Amino acid sequence: MAEQKDNIELRSEKVRNIIGQVPSRIIRRGITVLFIVVMILLIGSYFFRYPDTLKGAAHLHSDSSSLYFATINLPYHFIGKIKSGQKVNIELEGYPTNNFGLLKGEVSQVFPTPLETNEKSYFIVKATLINGMKSTQNKCIPFYPNLKGNAKITIGEHRLLEKLLSPIVSVFKSKER
Repeated sequence: MAEQKDNIELRSEKVRNIIGQVPSRIIRRGITVLFIVVMILLIGSYFFRYPDTLKGAAHLHSDSSSLYFATINLPYHFIGKIKSGQKVNIELEGYPTNNFGLLKGEVSQVFPTPLETNEKSYFIVKATLINGMKSTQNKCIPFYPNLKGNAKITIGEHRLLEKLLSPIVSVFKSKER
């Protein structure tokens, strides 16, 4: 009796043909839509720019002519990437970016002498604040001596496609050598 149950056919041949056959029109449209989406993403990644940034601790200062500047401590192995004129965004502690915005600046001077603290070497970058203490949301932030924050220095921009393909390209270059 158990053998009879195993041999029972649950579906007729017509039903199996209908279930087993996938409509080719749906497959063609699905593959076409996927191809178009992937191509749009690849073309878009060529046009979208991806900024390379370095992060460091910032301290705000002012000189006698009420010119505001920040000193930024960066790890010493980044010294070759920093140049005068690069853009700096500073987020101050106690002044959330959502409410107050960022302070915009520009690298004005790089001090190559290493500063050693906690067994790490740092170098100091001086960045002049372009709009003084006026933030990106047009709010004037009061100045306090040695006000602290986090700085992001934009060292360059690359296309998003270059960023995505760089691991693959480096693998091929290493195989050629």
